[in-house]
Order: sequence, then structure tokens, then C-alpha cells
Amino acid sequence: MNQILGIQGAYGYFVTEVENWLNADPKNLVNRSDALEEILIKHFQTAAIDLDEDEQPHIIFETLNSRGESLNQSDLIKNTVMYEAKVIDDHVKAKKLWGMFEHAWWHATTKEKSLRKIHLDRFLNYWMIVLTRKEVSADRLAASFREYINPKNMDCKQSIEEIVAGVRRAGKVYMDMEKAIYPGIETFLARIKTMEVGGTTMPLLLWLYTAEVPEERRMRFVRVLESYLVRRLLCGLHPTGLNEFFLRMILREIESHNADNFLIEKFSSATIDYRLWPNDRMVREELAGNSMRCKGPRQKMVMEVIEMQMRSDMAESLSNTSQLTVEHILPQKWKEKTWPLPSAVVDKEEATEDRNKAVKAIGNLTLTSGKLNASLSNGAWEEKRKTLGKHSGLFLNKNLLENPPAVWDEEAIWKRSRQLAELVIEIWPGPDKF
Repeated sequence: MNQILGIQGAYGYFVTEVENWLNADPKNLVNRSDALEEILIKHFQTAAIDLDEDEQPHIIFETLNSRGESLNQSDLIKNTVMYEAKVIDDHVKAKKLWGMFEHAWWHATTKEKSLRKIHLDRFLNYWMIVLTRKEVSADRLAASFREYINPKNMDCKQSIEEIVAGVRRAGKVYMDMEKAIYPGIETFLARIKTMEVGGTTMPLLLWLYTAEVPEERRMRFVRVLESYLVRRLLCGLHPTGLNEFFLRMILREIESHNADNFLIEKFSSATIDYRLWPNDRMVREELAGNSMRCKGPRQKMVMEVIEMQMRSDMAESLSNTSQLTVEHILPQKWKEKTWPLPSAVVDKEEATEDRNKAVKAIGNLTLTSGKLNASLSNGAWEEKRKTLGKHSGLFLNKNLLENPPAVWDEEAIWKRSRQLAELVIEIWPGPDKF
């Protein structure tokens, strides 16, 4: 009976659409009728398929569709859900079950170049990883879902309705995290997005915020994770391999009652580069003796966090930092006549190399508004010092000008680098501080 109603509904839909199309241009009715007749006779095909009782129609549907316009993995999962919940022809129940995922946001393509999937496909991939605690191929997502809900799977003891209710709850968490608006961790989410490690951390975060983990442990977990990721960024440790580490060594074994301590233990015990949690000595040596490893938005993020750390409780709020830009105090184009090498330099080639290294060090960086940055440009130190003192209200610059050196050179840069390195160590504590 339901199948008959479904056919009748489809018939009614097409009749209405055809009538609307024909009547849209009454003066051209004959030509439109002839065109429609030609399409239906020459180019339209129908097929009737008789199934045995033990055959599954939704699998046949997927197979047929794979020969034409390809379906997303989430389309296939939705089809399976509708069939297993027996709501294919019940619009009200179907909407209650899956309706939230019809919102346009879920079907928009993600911005990351390496993850050109719609949000719904990405989310379901991450969620299946959380449910199964093992790697799930994006191309076999629908098949993995069917395997998971199979009655023979002893790890799944829920009904399809209960499973999809869990998907909806996790979906709300995922959407808020992707938009960086999840309550309490908005800043953290914005930072991992800037670091471009959202895909690496998302299964772990979905587990954390859907499992029964006490809030205090959750927040400690997040602080540990941020410290781990930022310290690795500053020390130039590439994130390659973290996906496997997070999945096989953490998500597979973690328990909700001890999540934060478990994370600390796993990070602290790692000894190879692609898992290492840099300690204070490594961060200090890296920042106080080398050019910054990170650039662009990541570099700006680090400087913004340092600015926030410097601000006192009585300082005015700095809620909007979008107009701030990174300024090199000693300009990157320092070879202009306003920033010459000292006349006493013997080996100019070596001195040039040393200066180029110092120019990109954290101690040579500050933040300014866009207009102020443009006005400073390649100006001399004395000029920059006066302009910053007169126009900048940032604590990074107040601190810089409290006891400014007469000459801004490599010595001054490395001295300030050491000072900022200590702040970084304080902001993002190492393994022995948790």
C-alpha cells in the first residue's frame, strides 16, 4: 500500500510540473507540447524491477543511481535510514528522523582544499570513526554504516531510531564546532581552525563532547590538546601522522572517566617527532634562537594570544582583532638606507645572514592596526618608536616601549625573543605543568 501511495505521489508531482511548464508560455503551447512529446518518446526510459522477499530495494536503488548521477555517501546513508526505519512514505516521520540534515549548510562544500566534501559527508565520516573507534574510509562510509547497524554486529545494540538520534545530537555539536561557536571553547576552536588541524582533532572532540565526561575534565583536556598542538606548531613539527596517532593510540583506548589524564599520559610518553609534545627547553631554544616556523594567520594568532596574556584585568577588552596585522619592527626589506648594517661589520655576508634570521624571529614581531602598519613601513627605529608610542594602545607595544633600546638590532631582537618565549611557555604549559 505504501509503495502504491509513493507512486501516486510521484505521478501527481510530475503532472503538476508538466502543466506548470506548458502553461508558463501559452503562446508557444504547441511547440512546447511537441518538445515534451519528443523528450518522453526518445529520451525518457522507465524500468520495472520485481524483487524477491529477501532482496533489499534500497541497495538496488543505490546500484541504479551509481550508473547515473553519483550520490554522496550521506545520500546513501539517508536512504538506508529511511528504509530501515520504515518511513520512506511517511513524510512527517522521515522529517523528524533526518530533517535537520536537509539544511543548506550541511550540503555546502567545505573550504579546505584537501577535504572537498560536503559538511554532512565529513561529519558522518568523523562520527562513524567515533562510533567504531577505527579508521573509516570516506569512500566506504555508507557501507561501513550498514555494517555497523547490521543485527549481527554485537557492538551495536540500539535500534535505528536510537542510532539516528545519536547522529542528530552529534550533528549539532559538529555544526557548532565547525562554526567555532560551541559554548566555552570558541577561542580554542578558532585557533585549531587557524592552525588547520580541525580535521585531525574533530573525531576526538566529537567523542569528548558526546561522551559523559565531566566538564572540568573536558576543559582540562582541551587545554592539554591546545598546548600540544601550538607547541608542535612553534617547534616546526609537522602534523603528518597525527591522524593515526589520535585514532590508534588515543581514541581507541580512551575512557570518559579519565580522559584528560589519559591524554596527558599519551602525549608525554611520545618520543618520536610526529607524536612529540615539546617541553619548555625545546620551546625556549626554538623561539629564542631561530626564525618563527609559522607564518601568516598562524603567526598572527600566536602574537594575538601573547597580547591577551599581557593585558591586565583592568585593561579595556580587545574583542575584535580582525584589523590587526603583524609588523616587523626591523623591516623585512631592511637593506634600505634607514636600516644599514653597522659600519664595523667585517664579514657582511655573515652579518646579512644573521640579520635575515633575526628579522623573522618572534622578538622582532608586534601587532598594529592596518593603517598604522602601512604608515610605519620601512621607517627607522626612532620614527617607529615615536609612532607606536603615540598611536598604539596594544600591550605588546607598551611593553616594547617601557624601556626601549637606543638601537633596534639583532641583540635587542634576541633579548625580546627570550622574554616572549617565557610568555609562550606560560600560556601553553608543557607536559610537567598539568
